[in-house]
Amino acid sequence: MKTAVLIFITLCLISGQVLCFCVFGCPGGSVMFKCMYKNESKTDDPHKEKYFCKDRSCKMAIISTDIQSRWVYKGRFALYDDENSRFFTVFIRNLTIEDEWEYICGNNQTWSRNVKLVVSRNESRCGKSVIRERYLGQKKITFHCEYDEKFKTHTKVFYRLNNDTVHVLNSSQSSQSSEEKFILYDSHKDYFNVTIRDISAADGGVYLCGVERDESAHRPSETSVTHITFIKEIQQNVNSKITSVQVQAYSSKSVFINCRFQQTLRRNKKFIQKDSQKKIFVDKHNQWSRHDKVHMYDDPSEGRLKVFISDLTAADEATYRCGVNINDDEDLFSEIKLTVNQVDHFPASSKASAIIGESVKLTCNFSKNHDKTKLKHICKENQQKICESISSSEKKRFEFSASKAGVFTVSISNVSVRDAGVYWCGAKTRHTNLTSVSLTNQHQLTLTKSTTHQGEDLVNSDSTMILAVSVGLALLAVCLVLMLLKIKYSCKHGIISSSDKRETGDHEMVQDSDPSSTPLYSTVQLPTIPSDSQNPLYSTVQLPIIPSDLQNPLYSTVQLPTMPSDGLLYASVSFQNHEESLSDAKVVFRKNEIHSDYASVKHSNTPNDYYY
Repeated sequence: MKTAVLIFITLCLISGQVLCFCVFGCPGGSVMFKCMYKNESKTDDPHKEKYFCKDRSCKMAIISTDIQSRWVYKGRFALYDDENSRFFTVFIRNLTIEDEWEYICGNNQTWSRNVKLVVSRNESRCGKSVIRERYLGQKKITFHCEYDEKFKTHTKVFYRLNNDTVHVLNSSQSSQSSEEKFILYDSHKDYFNVTIRDISAADGGVYLCGVERDESAHRPSETSVTHITFIKEIQQNVNSKITSVQVQAYSSKSVFINCRFQQTLRRNKKFIQKDSQKKIFVDKHNQWSRHDKVHMYDDPSEGRLKVFISDLTAADEATYRCGVNINDDEDLFSEIKLTVNQVDHFPASSKASAIIGESVKLTCNFSKNHDKTKLKHICKENQQKICESISSSEKKRFEFSASKAGVFTVSISNVSVRDAGVYWCGAKTRHTNLTSVSLTNQHQLTLTKSTTHQGEDLVNSDSTMILAVSVGLALLAVCLVLMLLKIKYSCKHGIISSSDKRETGDHEMVQDSDPSSTPLYSTVQLPTIPSDSQNPLYSTVQLPIIPSDLQNPLYSTVQLPTMPSDGLLYASVSFQNHEESLSDAKVVFRKNEIHSDYASVKHSNTPNDYYY
């Protein structure tokens, strides 16, 4: 915030004539005072050049004029010579501390007044400057002009730069007529308000808020030589209003409208209004809200209001206001005149199918009266059936063709699962701070897989089934082996003939077969092709001649068919005949998707010793 500083211009009292007085201003503010003519010479020509200089010689005037009844500007300085009065007015804008000096004002060297500028730092609320953005057609705007409480009884002034008119509100007045262009109201506390009605392009410019005062802080008397201290400067930019926009849409179709507002209003409440009906305000940010067929989305980061109207009918044809609330009794809006054509000649909807990884084309139409300023547009429905624009990250996959006879196509490349859904295309028109999209064609896009992908899926499915069958058969083989082991164990410990007992008596039983006898085998073998009924599944169990033969291992083998894309698939169970180690056997399955599937159990001669 700028430091409050005062500038004093001191004119002296000599020979009974008022030759000086104090003028107070603020750095960043402005001052306006009168330089009085001398009356001793009746021959003074009031049309002589007037000047304002920084020294008595006045060899180089800061500003001068020989024109009456018109402001003359030079940088921060301005002069106004009123031919009907005995004075001319000096105006200094954007005061600085460096403006402290002794000045001279006069009439072409025939007379002059001494002017002294003194800088002080004793006042607050000085030198404020603001910028206001306004639009044509606004009913009214209001400025707030703050001042120090010590000036609450002083006359308040609202002045427009580059204009001859100074609007004055006397302290005895509460307000001016409400029928006037400018309405001033003084709170008699620490501010006064200025309202301007019916904004037009001519209302743009720089305005100044100030107080009338003399060299004291008290209210000036009727005989005081007064000046104006301007405390606040307001630059008002009257922008061209977002003119009424004509939007053409079609029955049973949809329309999308995007309204933009200045960043200073991005957090203000947005609304949509149909004709003279009640305004519908958006209560939440960054999410869609629905009111019958009208959907609204307030995006404060972008300072815009998105409006989507679906399933249009003749009843939707109206004038809409897309606006933002500025204060309690003031809005800013864009006007949209929506026309709904009952005959559109566009297909109701169409279906398209795309193969994942490939491209697809969607056909769209322009209206017959389409002009070259309109842009092609495509959007995709979300879960709320609101057609939103394609995200910037996806747009590179969408390509528009040149339009011919009111028709254009949209190509979507590298189609993926996320692309399935409902699309709308149409024409987009851009206006100042507003974009409208008339949607004409609906497309339902479904996805399919290529023949190659389908074949791959089938092969994968068959392989899974074969693997499941193989594991089941392997487990069956293990069960068979365990059964055979149980039989062997029973024969060894409980089933001995009486003739053997008589011959051996109390001695150990003698083996009556060769240690190299044939081992016990169990084999399950599948046909090479699963569907080959000529090659049955079989299992062979071969027992050794002597069950207690420790040199001959016990095996069980399951063998499955060989697929064209796989190697041999089999399961094997291997046990040594050491009876005390049978409980330590474990089953392990190994899988090799390219070569073979293998399951094996192998038991060694050492108790509790096993491996895979």
